[in-house]
Amino acid sequence: MIKTRRSLLASVLAVAFTLTVTVGTALAAELMGTIKSIDVDAKKLVVTEKDTDKDIDVTVNEKTEWVNKKGVVGKYDIAKAKKGQVIEITHEGGVASKIVAKKAAPKKETSAQ
Repeated sequence: MIKTRRSLLASVLAVAFTLTVTVGTALAAELMGTIKSIDVDAKKLVVTEKDTDKDIDVTVNEKTEWVNKKGVVGKYDIAKAKKGQVIEITHEGGVASKIVAKKAAPKKETSAQ
């Protein structure tokens, strides 16, 4: 009977550990905000979060997926990022897995002289 309880306890602990690891890695954070600055060389964006006005650093890599306003999916090219663009980022640990364009960056105003 003691051997059975130990086996049961070991099984329960193994399942609990597996669920913790699986669920923990499956939970990615969502961030909605405006691009404040772009560092192309370091492949980093600073995004101002919509609700808190907090600046958050997000790194992009070759696996980062881009979805434009028309729903077209491709690889994210940080060189084409624009300050002021509203985006939604799915990230884990500050590394973006997906960036969705929500609103284009405002056009620069030209002053009439």
